Amino acid sequence: MSKNWGNEVPGAGHMAARLDDTDRLIVELLQADGRMSMRKLAEDLHISRTNAYTRLQRLQDEGVIVGFQAVVHPERLGFTIAAYIAVKLRQRSWHGFAEGLANVPGVEQAAMIAGEYDAMLLVRARDARVMRDVILEQLQAMPEVLGTQTMFVLDERPSS
Repeated sequence: MSKNWGNEVPGAGHMAARLDDTDRLIVELLQADGRMSMRKLAEDLHISRTNAYTRLQRLQDEGVIVGFQAVVHPERLGFTIAAYIAVKLRQRSWHGFAEGLANVPGVEQAAMIAGEYDAMLLVRARDARVMRDVILEQLQAMPEVLGTQTMFVLDERPSS
């Protein structure tokens, strides 16, 4: 699970990259199969491998494609419980909070949000005891945290 909270995603907060139809198709194909070979990508696009490679490199450099990763089934890794945790933070403490999340196990996603709460986390744990420790002993002990509300996941569908 990534621990890059608080670091800017390349291209975030900037204007959208200019993409043509071929660029959009590259993104679509790689979202469906991130392990696709450059040869297969070029064949599917009806362009040369050099052109496919150059376009892919540009999409990465511009922050359109920010990485390739394995999509895993959390339960098969032993993470049997998941929760969305809404967090109220002290004013202007997002960056310190986000950096501190690197030390909190099981945080899969973190987002600054608007509304009654300031942050929303997706946390996975091996069991209820571990989840309790994450919430009570780690998150609520952070100096930036004023309070939390936990919503346990009852069922979920995999990302496509």
